[in-house]
Amino acid sequence: MTVSVSSQMMLFLFSMGIGGAFGLVYDVLYLGRLLSPCGRVLSFLWDCLYLLACGLFTFLFLLAGNAGEVRFFLLEGELLGFLFYRFTLGVLVSKAMRWFAARTRSAAAEAGRRLKRPVACAGRRFGLFVSQKCGQMKKRLPKDRKVVKRCLKPARKVMYNLFHRTHYKTAGPNTPKK
Repeated sequence: MTVSVSSQMMLFLFSMGIGGAFGLVYDVLYLGRLLSPCGRVLSFLWDCLYLLACGLFTFLFLLAGNAGEVRFFLLEGELLGFLFYRFTLGVLVSKAMRWFAARTRSAAAEAGRRLKRPVACAGRRFGLFVSQKCGQMKKRLPKDRKVVKRCLKPARKVMYNLFHRTHYKTAGPNTPKK
């Protein structure tokens, strides 16, 4: 199988583009880290998932573009594309994401301050409503138990017991044997 120089050059450029896309995905995950209060363990798990996804995508790219042959220049192209993105456009994107995260956090804090009093008031009203209903239920519970006991039929008058007592006699000491 012959490999032309032009096809290798195209694969190298594609691999640089994929590396740049990996950098962009990493920046998006960085924004998620900035917005969520996650610890080191969760950050480590996100990084592991990112590396697994990059490895899988690289494998699929090599499988489709180079018939599964691993060539060093393709891996080098991905690394160069990632680094090129990181030190050029990635710097601007990171600054923009930090600015966006700071604005989002301050807006969320302001919204929390504004919503704190109405939510607390609604919570107190709901708690009062629930406690009133529980008090009413406690008052009605003894009366309801008496009503339920009165409404039930005695066991000897239930239809099932009447039917089985007359049709299916159980073998006892006074029943004749066949």
